[in-house]
Amino acid sequence: MDVVVWLRGLGLGKYEAIFRENDIDETVLPSLTEEHLKQLGVTSLGHRVKLLEAIAALRDDLEANLADQLMATQKTCVTIRRAQWPTVQGLPCPGWLVIALRAK
Repeated sequence: MDVVVWLRGLGLGKYEAIFRENDIDETVLPSLTEEHLKQLGVTSLGHRVKLLEAIAALRDDLEANLADQLMATQKTCVTIRRAQWPTVQGLPCPGWLVIALRAK
């Protein structure tokens, strides 16, 4: 994500130089607080509110993407585990059940 493009999209391109000078990139941006924005020189309350709302939305999107990636990873792991399970009468069967069936 390009922070400059993001700022321009919010109509706050005037802060491009400040963000660039302070090394605010896509990895730092989601962590910014109101205090950080004040330290950066964003004096307008309206601009801080606008930025904070956009940062919160960005954070929500990042969390949703992370959750999606986690779910995809878990599905892959489950698929691999199931593919490795032995079968009993053609059906996948967890290892502990196979051991119990063999003991009978």
